[in-house]
Formats: sequence, C-alpha cells, structure tokens
Amino acid sequence: MALCPNCKVEVGNSVRHCPLCHVMILSGDPLPFPHQSFPEQIIDPNDQSQLTPKEKRTIFLELYTICSLIAAIVVMAIDLLADRHLTWSLYPIASIACLWLLVCIPLILARHTWLILAVLGPSNLLFLLLVDAFDGRMEWFLPLGLPLGLLLEIAVVASGTLSVTARRKGMNIIAISLTAAVFVCVGVDLIVNWYLKNVLLISWSAIVVIAGIPLAGFLFFMHYRIVNRASLRKLFHL
Repeated sequence: MALCPNCKVEVGNSVRHCPLCHVMILSGDPLPFPHQSFPEQIIDPNDQSQLTPKEKRTIFLELYTICSLIAAIVVMAIDLLADRHLTWSLYPIASIACLWLLVCIPLILARHTWLILAVLGPSNLLFLLLVDAFDGRMEWFLPLGLPLGLLLEIAVVASGTLSVTARRKGMNIIAISLTAAVFVCVGVDLIVNWYLKNVLLISWSAIVVIAGIPLAGFLFFMHYRIVNRASLRKLFHL
C-alpha cells in the first residue's frame, strides 16, 4: 500500500490521486538515499577553466618560451645552412630574446613593479647595443640609440608612477599618457636632429606640442576641477 504525501492516507498501489485531498501520488520506488545530497556540477580535473591564475601563467610562459626557442633555432639553422656561420640571424635572434623579456618578465615578476623596470630597462638598452655591434662598427648606439632608449624609459617610468600613485583615476590617466607621448616626440626630434645635423632643433614635434599639450591640459582640468565635484552623469545630464 502507498501513502499520500500530504495527508498520509493509505491508498492503493494503483491510485494516482489521493481520494481525500486529491494530491498526486508519485509512483515508483523511492530513492535509496533520500537524504543524500549530490554536487550540482562535477568538476573535471582536466578542465582548463578550473586552472588557477598562477597555473595559467605558468602554462603560458612554458608555451611562449618553447615557441621562442623554436623560432630562434629555425632562424639560426637557416643562416648556418646558407652561409656556414651566423650573420643576419643575429638580428632576429636578438629581437626574439628582447621580445621574450618584454612579455615574460612582467609575468614572472608580477607585483614587483620596480624589479620589472630594473630588469627591462637595461635589457632594452642592451638590445640596441647588440644590434649596433653585430656589424662590428658601433656607429649609432652612443649618439642615437642610448639617448632614445633612455628617453623612452624615463617617459614610461614617469607616466607609470604618476598613474599608479594618482588618488582618483579617470581622464587624468589619459592626460598623463598624452603628455608623456608629447615629451617623447620632442625628445626624439631633438636627438635625431642633433645626430643628423649637429644642431638642437625642434621641427615636426612642434605640431605635436601644439596639438597635444592643450588637449592634455583640458583633460586635467576636466578631471581635477569638474569631474571630482560632479559625476559625468550629472555633468552632462545623462
């Protein structure tokens, strides 16, 4: 005999509705473990989506390192087969190594910003030095490559420091980046003119200054004078 789940009246096995309260009576045997709970989702240990960020970072580093080594070995082998010694392959090999540092060092030294800069700064300058030294003449690194490399690193460090230490981040970050870009353009213009013409002269970068500095100043004004006192929704009646 079966029991009504609502009023507990005993009914026949073939009855589908309780004759007293008309509640449907389910047929079939009850579950062997009525009080046992099961997980809603079974986690597959081979599922890549379950990997931790550290594990994903490690896998990426391994794959990128293997791909970089394969590319360097292929280029080196082609050069050796063609010329019997390393010539032009030194340039792509150095580029691959420099790119590996730029991509992998921030992942390896995550959360150590100054240590990343301490490694990448000399690495980029060393790359320029090697590119100039491969032909055995050392012509442009000291008068051109070194100043340009230092200029770019100073701009990156200064803009990054100002962006990280800003109390409120918004349009001021865009203004900082724009100001750094203008600074780099002016520096490149001066350094190249000194290298080619032996004169400190601003030429094309004057247009960048005229266009970039007023825009950066406007963004700074919008951020610190207006946006800090009113949200953009209230400011533009959105």
